[in-house]
Amino acid sequence: MLKILNVRSDDIVNLIKKQGENLTSEQLSQPRPSFEVRRKLSGILVKSLLPEVPDVSIRRHESGRPYLTSTTTEFLPHISISHSGSWIGIVLSAPDQYTTLDLEDMTLPRSHQKIANNFFTEHEQLFFKEEGLIGFYKIWTAKEALAKNLDQTISSLLSVDIGQLLINRPLDTPFNIDYLDHRFTLNQNIPENTQSLMVTLCERH
Repeated sequence: MLKILNVRSDDIVNLIKKQGENLTSEQLSQPRPSFEVRRKLSGILVKSLLPEVPDVSIRRHESGRPYLTSTTTEFLPHISISHSGSWIGIVLSAPDQYTTLDLEDMTLPRSHQKIANNFFTEHEQLFFKEEGLIGFYKIWTAKEALAKNLDQTISSLLSVDIGQLLINRPLDTPFNIDYLDHRFTLNQNIPENTQSLMVTLCERH
C-alpha cells in the first residue's frame, strides 16, 4: 500500500480532523514542515492505511529505520517513509516483499553537481549530464530507496552502478539490481498530480 500526499492538501487536513490530531495551518504551511510535524503526519497516514489497527504506531530502530507496533496484533506490515519539501509518502509491504520508498521534489534547490561528484559513478555522472535534472533524480532516488532497503548509507553503495541500467529506460519500467545475494526490483515514476515529484520504490526478493 502506497500513499503520497502534500501536507497542504485538503486530504491531509481532512485526515487530521478525522483522527482528532492537533496540527495548525501555520505548521502545515511551512516550506519544509518541522521534524515533529512530519512525525505526526506519518502516524496519521499509517492509521488511515490500517484502520483495522487503531492503536498502530511508528517506532524506530537505533539506525533510524521505522517499524510498526501495536498491542492488539503482531501481524503488521513493514513500513518505509519518505519526505521532501511539503510532500510525504508511506509504503506498507509484506515481510517477504519488503519495499522501501524515496521521493524527491525536483523543484527544491540542491547542489546537484556536488552530490553527483561525491556519490555517482562515472556512468551515473554521464547519465546525469545527458538526461539533466530528471536523470539526476532517477539515480538519486534509486540509490536512496536501495540504501533504505539494506539499512545502509548512500556512501556504502558507491560500487552500485545504476546509470547503465537506466539508459533508454522510460519511467514506469521496472528494473532489477542484484546486490549482496538479493535481487531488488525498482520502479520509478512522476505521479500525474505532482509533475515535479520523482518517486522510486525498491522491492526486495
